[in-house]
Amino acid sequence: MTFQATKFLRMGLAGLAAAASGALLSIQAGWAGAKEVLVTTVAPAANPIPAASLPFPVRLTFHDEFDGFSFFDEHSQSGRWRTQFGYGGPTMVESRALAGNGERQAYVDRDFHGVGGERFTVDPFRIANGALEITADRASPAVKKAIWGQDYTSGMIATRFSFAQRYGYFEMRAAMPVGKGFWPAFWLLPMDKSWPPEIDIVEAIGGDHLFFTPHCPGEHSKAAGDMKLSNPGAFHTYGLLWTAEKLRWYVDGHPVAEAAACPAMRRPMYVLVNFAVGGKWPGNPDSSTPFPARMKLDYIRVWQSPDELARD
Repeated sequence: MTFQATKFLRMGLAGLAAAASGALLSIQAGWAGAKEVLVTTVAPAANPIPAASLPFPVRLTFHDEFDGFSFFDEHSQSGRWRTQFGYGGPTMVESRALAGNGERQAYVDRDFHGVGGERFTVDPFRIANGALEITADRASPAVKKAIWGQDYTSGMIATRFSFAQRYGYFEMRAAMPVGKGFWPAFWLLPMDKSWPPEIDIVEAIGGDHLFFTPHCPGEHSKAAGDMKLSNPGAFHTYGLLWTAEKLRWYVDGHPVAEAAACPAMRRPMYVLVNFAVGGKWPGNPDSSTPFPARMKLDYIRVWQSPDELARD
């Protein structure tokens, strides 16, 4: 899917509701009354329905079918998917790994050439068979020196500067990489940079043990549920229904977990997908772990209630 237009508009509630009845919109942020929002028109030709049966009508607000990859360029500030966290600046490991989790990868991309020493380029992203593949692999000794001593290269994508939404149904169809030490995830973070909250739509420890976790102030590590996949490595859909009061998780259209939505979650959040390797939770890879390994994304889609779209 490609953007047709992106621009900043100032409009009141009536104007936003009228716009929502025509072109499909993605809304980055909003306030009551007159407000400034990032509006992105989405090609209306494709109008897929969620894998899950939802309790109210929804309108598609974002989708990427990964027929191509829209890379966010840090210099021009254009494109869809940012491929780093950016927490610590260009020379800090915090921008390309959650080091506090003990992760052993660095998230790299075509524009990242290391921090000192010999320059390198590793691009972990490619489009193959209608899916985005994110590849994790062992780092060579030269590359390891240039990525803060991390052992692996991998990739992450985020809509930090292109899309965020409060409430709705979020869905990814993906094939998870299977192996000891793998930690792929699909999750949401607030646009205002607060933490917690965080909503983990799915974390796949080892690629086959799924966890569904809401992170709220005071209890930010208690999973709402978990399950083992009977056929890991195959494509599955992973979904989250998020309302002001409730979170409900789905796998292949079936509800698998539920939890209350804490008040801290009542704010727009953006989408992240990452393929972490190693860490305190999954443990580190061993001799049985296959490399290179690939996480495959068929699509990411987001829907919202038309009523909520007008109110957001």
